[in-house]
Amino acid sequence: MGKSLDSEILAPEVGHDKSMQLWKTTDNTEEIIRNKITWLSFFLCCLVFFIHSNNVDTYGIKQDSVGVANLVFWIEYYGVIITQIAVPGFFLISGFLFFRTFVINKLGEKLRNRMGTIAIPYIIWCSVYYFYQIAYTNIPIINNHISSSGVVEFGILEWLLSLGPNSYYTLWFLKNLIIFIALTPVEYYLLKNYKKIPTGLVVVVLLWLVEYEKIIPIHLPSGMAIYSIGAYIGINRKELVYRKNILFTVVSAIYLMVHAITRFKYLRMLGIVAMVLAIWFLLDVIGENLKVRSWMKYSFFYYVSHDLVLQVIKKLFYVLGGCKPAVAGISYFFSPILTMTVLIIVACSMSRRVPKIWKVITGRSA
Repeated sequence: MGKSLDSEILAPEVGHDKSMQLWKTTDNTEEIIRNKITWLSFFLCCLVFFIHSNNVDTYGIKQDSVGVANLVFWIEYYGVIITQIAVPGFFLISGFLFFRTFVINKLGEKLRNRMGTIAIPYIIWCSVYYFYQIAYTNIPIINNHISSSGVVEFGILEWLLSLGPNSYYTLWFLKNLIIFIALTPVEYYLLKNYKKIPTGLVVVVLLWLVEYEKIIPIHLPSGMAIYSIGAYIGINRKELVYRKNILFTVVSAIYLMVHAITRFKYLRMLGIVAMVLAIWFLLDVIGENLKVRSWMKYSFFYYVSHDLVLQVIKKLFYVLGGCKPAVAGISYFFSPILTMTVLIIVACSMSRRVPKIWKVITGRSA
């Protein structure tokens, strides 16, 4: 995310063939790969908005509700299932982008770069949310209309805790990403194949078994196994990302259709990774016509800032519309849309008017 999702895509030259004949595998251009990454990142970011737009508990809607309330329940129920691909998708992309240009003799430079692109923005946004919580929990007129666990007090210790164990709930992804980046030397040597033997793949499988199958009672940071998949590809098989074949696209479409027909009944974590890859290959249908707008490149900003706006809009729907099932459904769909609209306006304005501040809070070097 930030630079880890939006840039650092200096890849080797690849060939390009406009044809997509069945069974014939060709290579996408670097520009198309960049555009696919931007589109996928933006799409996953939108899914995150819908994750946090869920409101059935707030409106007291349950599975046995009737009428409109029952419809809203099932819409949001399947929404939860579909949107669960968002964060794993970000981990997969982040692992790949970090390692696709990585060389071990430039480790120090890479880590220093990540201080500006990930660590510093993380500290800034943790602080923003910390003061945000102080403000709304200490103002009675606001606190009376929110669900909070108590008043957040101001203090140096409290602020430091907000950077770690008490960090705002939406920022856990960045916190784990910082841990994975800190482990870069270990990851590189463990995930790297030796003498064309897929030793790194063995490590990926072991991490998966430990994190998701619990074969060993060791607690790994959430997302490590999926991050390692992206890292493994970036270290050993980065050329695979460029491949395109109409057969890949057809199989991907069938895969997604099967899950939709079965109402995602059989979707598990490995299936979620496969779903992200399927979406990647489906984008080849658009290919050279996959254009990117400048505002689509700001996924990092949308991710870290969205809850500031989203929760306010959700609360406005609740206060102005009342605790009604129809309002819950409207809020679920339109809160993310309105939030994205606001953030796009803010992002475009800040990037033009205060570029230095913009670069610092989004981790962008240019």
